[in-house]
Amino acid sequence: MSKGVQFLMKKNKISSVLISRNGMLAGIVSIEDIMYSVAERANLDIVVDEIMHSPELTIDSERWLSDAITMLDRRKASHIIV
Repeated sequence: MSKGVQFLMKKNKISSVLISRNGMLAGIVSIEDIMYSVAERANLDIVVDEIMHSPELTIDSERWLSDAITMLDRRKASHIIV
């Protein structure tokens, strides 16, 4: 994995990073993705595409919080992009 992702997360004390490709949102990488990847492979020498969630879970900012919670629950996700 690009060392930039985990160092960016550590430096900024954040738990996820949005990944773009050609200026478009391509997915999201979370600390959980990195932990599972390390546990399975004992190696961080992998590309971000292999561990990111894609398609990403998104919701419009005009939607209700209850809608976001329902989406997270149905998809068994921990992150949603607004």
